[in-house]
Amino acid sequence: MGAMRVFMWLVVSVLFLSGCGSTPPMVGYEPNAPLSDISHYRFLSREKLRVFNPLGNDLTNNRIELAVEKTFTSRNINYSSEGQKADIVVSYFVLGSDKQYLIDYNRGVKPCASCPLTAVSKKGVVKYERGTVIVDFLDPKSLHSVWRGALKEMLKPDQSPSERNENIKQSIRQILAEFPPSS
Repeated sequence: MGAMRVFMWLVVSVLFLSGCGSTPPMVGYEPNAPLSDISHYRFLSREKLRVFNPLGNDLTNNRIELAVEKTFTSRNINYSSEGQKADIVVSYFVLGSDKQYLIDYNRGVKPCASCPLTAVSKKGVVKYERGTVIVDFLDPKSLHSVWRGALKEMLKPDQSPSERNENIKQSIRQILAEFPPSS
């Protein structure tokens, strides 16, 4: 049920922000997660990152991690090594191809026999374009996502290394400006 809430917040954010002029980050989060009390973080191991993003490379990973570290250090959120306590685990990846996810829920199925039938039916599509960077904050025990930020077209194939580096720094700052969520 918690994953559905995160997904729904992401969908609502996408639909709301799609009308804005510039490309703001898309953000979704678990409303019950204690996101305002984060003081320590660690990164998901590179081995696990490769499972989710086999086309990722260490140079891009280094740039993303440095950008996250600089942003968090400025907010007094400290890095914890693998064996130390962390409030969140940071995962990230850059899409190498366009992706879209279809949403279809509340199609008239009652959650219980005595529950009223809901007439609400939601359908939609969440689109992620190639070059989109996605940053997930995971619960350290379950490794389930509790916060996600994404920014479209962060990386383009024709960027020089210095342009790519600067684009990553700006994009990560822009994404993490949405954290913690304001309630």
